Amino acid sequence: VEYYPADSPVSPLGIEIRAVANDAISGVNPLTAIFVIDGYEFDLTSDELTVAGDTFVLDASNMSLAGDVAVEFLVADRAELCGANLLYFEWNITLSGDGPEFTLIEPFDGSITHDRNQRIAILCEDSDGIDFHTVLVNAGTYALTYEDLIFVGDTIIAQSNGNWDSGHTYYITVSAEDMLGNPSAENIGSFTADFDPPVVTSTSPQDGSSVGDVPEFVEIYFDDDITGIDPSSAALIINGLSFDSNDPAISFASNVLRIDVERTGIIIQKPDSMKIILTEIADYPGDYGPPNAITEEYKFSFLIMEEGCKALPKPFSPNGDGWYDRVTAVSYTHLTLPT
Repeated sequence: VEYYPADSPVSPLGIEIRAVANDAISGVNPLTAIFVIDGYEFDLTSDELTVAGDTFVLDASNMSLAGDVAVEFLVADRAELCGANLLYFEWNITLSGDGPEFTLIEPFDGSITHDRNQRIAILCEDSDGIDFHTVLVNAGTYALTYEDLIFVGDTIIAQSNGNWDSGHTYYITVSAEDMLGNPSAENIGSFTADFDPPVVTSTSPQDGSSVGDVPEFVEIYFDDDITGIDPSSAALIINGLSFDSNDPAISFASNVLRIDVERTGIIIQKPDSMKIILTEIADYPGDYGPPNAITEEYKFSFLIMEEGCKALPKPFSPNGDGWYDRVTAVSYTHLTLPT
């Protein structure tokens, strides 16, 4: 008897169990053939068992078989004298039905990257081996196939060419088959790309404005909603003098940089101006890559001026009621005015 599958593991996907039986003298009687799979019998009255010549084929694809499975095969010949001779043969098959398992190594799940060339590294494990030609890695709209990937042992590496979009969260899925054809697909994690430095949204006083008194505080408002602003990274020039976050005149509250004008020690008299240059500011480092720092200085200024006279129109109001009065000139003849 020849049989399949033999001793090596196979996938249960579309599995067929086959036995080849022949008898050169009296021949094989196919009507006597029986397969016994884990105690369940199948003969030619069963839809699962067919015969072609001397090969008996049992379709076991819908039997939910797994692990070690005992197979028995029985068939008799066509001998008429003294009864038929019965062949009995048994063997075990090993079914491996689990596809590859994936683990995200880099970037780790939920991380934030400041690296424009952030790579993706995935551990791929399967005791039956990986068919790397079937590997597909998806990150957002990017789909990477065998030709795009690097394989180092059981690790899959997807290199980036700066394709990540800042502020976008990428969900990573990977699929592959093992060497037995068992497929697996899994969502293994996500990461967020952040390549933007803090942005100045407004100042108080506003750039180009004028105020009547020296303000107690000058404030700069920022926006950075991913890693947040690192207060220790701030550096400014105020009316030609340099300050950083260690100076007592500089403080942070949430996303607001506050300058205590009195503590700067700068003497301001009216009329005067304040010119402020933000030379450095960055966000907190992400999990990968350096902090995002501004590449251009941010400048703004305002005037401090004495309040002058108000130039307002004054109503013509002879009667003093504050409303414009209409005056009409009338000419009279033969009228004698009193002296």
